[in-house]
Amino acid sequence: MSDEEKQSYPLEVTYCGVCGLPPEYCKYGPKFKKCIPWLKANAPGLYPELADEEGDADVDAASAALASASVDDDDEGGAGGGAGGG
Repeated sequence: MSDEEKQSYPLEVTYCGVCGLPPEYCKYGPKFKKCIPWLKANAPGLYPELADEEGDADVDAASAALASASVDDDDEGGAGGGAGGG
């Protein structure tokens, strides 16, 4: 008998107090930056990179880079790939 078969049901699942997702999925949700304080307090082992302050700086830098990026910024040519390019 495996460990999965020994589990009792219903399973008890923890949800993030900010976004409502299971903590494992917060990084894929729209409020990850807001979830960070909750995750540090309630699930510190799940995202060990958040334990240090440098991790916050990395998240801020990545967020700023993504906020300033645009899909239309690729004006340097290329082969295209859209319809009618030919």
